[in-house]
Amino acid sequence: MISARMPTPTAALITPGLVGFVGNEIVACSRLKVGRQIGSDALVAAGLHARTDGFTSLAVLLGVSRPAPFRRPSAP
Repeated sequence: MISARMPTPTAALITPGLVGFVGNEIVACSRLKVGRQIGSDALVAAGLHARTDGFTSLAVLLGVSRPAPFRRPSAP
């Protein structure tokens, strides 16, 4: 059964954050592997960039999932 409730902002960011991390890591591994095989510094750099984007997704997840010490409680 489908619930008619709206997802919380935290729940609405967790799934895309995890999908973004996994997707970026898959792309990073692929680019790094092929770049090293063919000796392409540009492709290796693109792989490292994709990996950094994945870590950024994890940082967003951490920031959303943990309450900030000075954040006001949200309105009910």
